[in-house]
Amino acid sequence: MYYVVHNEKGVQQTRASLVSGEEKTYVFNTAGVYTVKVEAYSTSGKVSSYSEAKTVTVLSSMIEPPVASNVQYSAQVEGDYVVFTASVANNVDGVAQKFTFEVRDPEDKRFTYGVGKLVDDRIVYTFKRSASSMIPGEYTLLIKGKRGSTSGEAAEFVFNVN
Repeated sequence: MYYVVHNEKGVQQTRASLVSGEEKTYVFNTAGVYTVKVEAYSTSGKVSSYSEAKTVTVLSSMIEPPVASNVQYSAQVEGDYVVFTASVANNVDGVAQKFTFEVRDPEDKRFTYGVGKLVDDRIVYTFKRSASSMIPGEYTLLIKGKRGSTSGEAAEFVFNVN
């Protein structure tokens, strides 16, 4: 069996195999009206039946990337290291929103980049660097929400490392 998703113009978006009793997830990256149906095949590999097509309407608000809120960040010296931690509120119960965290050094070069992880009700990103490898000065933190392949506008914060 397969599930098949078509957009409103009839263009196939995906066709993925299904095992009886299995649940599958499909992520819609573009707003629009879609149809979803299940195809069953005979042992000879020919379509033997289709399910009734179901219509799914995806609104723009459903696919917009999340916005960083209740941002917390710090850079602390721990022994010979600087430990940087940044986090944002996870505003969706039971589901981790995706946020990317980028830190740029005083020369505006990318210092670190990564994706936060869900910890309790926050999305947290941490990195640790040798203090001797860091240039003293003003660092910039850029946080972007991400949904599918779409990134939101960066929230920008500045902090000092001495």
